[in-house]
Amino acid sequence: MFEQNYQQCSAGYYYLIRRGDTFYEIADLIGLPLDTLLRANPGVNPYRLMIGQRVCIPYVTGTLPLIKNIPVFVEGQTENREARLYRSDQGYYIYVLNNFTFTGEEPGRDLVFSNFDSRFDARIEMLPLNADINEIRKNSIVELQYVGTPVEMKGEEIFDPFFRKAAFFLHSSSSTLSKNIILIRIGNNLFRFTVSIPNTEAAEGLGPSIYAMLKTIFV
Repeated sequence: MFEQNYQQCSAGYYYLIRRGDTFYEIADLIGLPLDTLLRANPGVNPYRLMIGQRVCIPYVTGTLPLIKNIPVFVEGQTENREARLYRSDQGYYIYVLNNFTFTGEEPGRDLVFSNFDSRFDARIEMLPLNADINEIRKNSIVELQYVGTPVEMKGEEIFDPFFRKAAFFLHSSSSTLSKNIILIRIGNNLFRFTVSIPNTEAAEGLGPSIYAMLKTIFV
């Protein structure tokens, strides 16, 4: 997938401009000097970028990849799917799959959701490492009671080994919705993920995609 859509250019790889992209924001996001990006695209007017326009992202040591493939485990198989780098106003980075939207929902909380069905979503909150875990657990249990009876999952009850290191993994479900609240340490911060997965056929693909994106978060 990556090779088909983002072939090598002389200095790096090609990227297709998306809504809202600017050269300044791309360079700032990946840690690339703006002049280097401009020199790699001598025929491109940076003030007239168009959606779908192909630009060259040069390889420079120490920069972050703007586009990369991330593993998504679906129906017993791992698929590598293309994702784009985003930076939250909270200060962390995340790779977001195509056909998903990442946005700041309110100060201190972000939202990633499916463009096919926005009910499939995850709310992301970055908390200080000294936050009161017991208080967060209590509040999370209260929130989950609106869906069903909360259950704390542990060990192999948690489907993905990555999330087994969580401070807690709470689950609740009804006939129409499954909801998980996860508190996990990443770097020097705690992250609270609230994941909503409607009980539909689409859950087989969209649910794993959401968890795959959460696993890419770094600070």
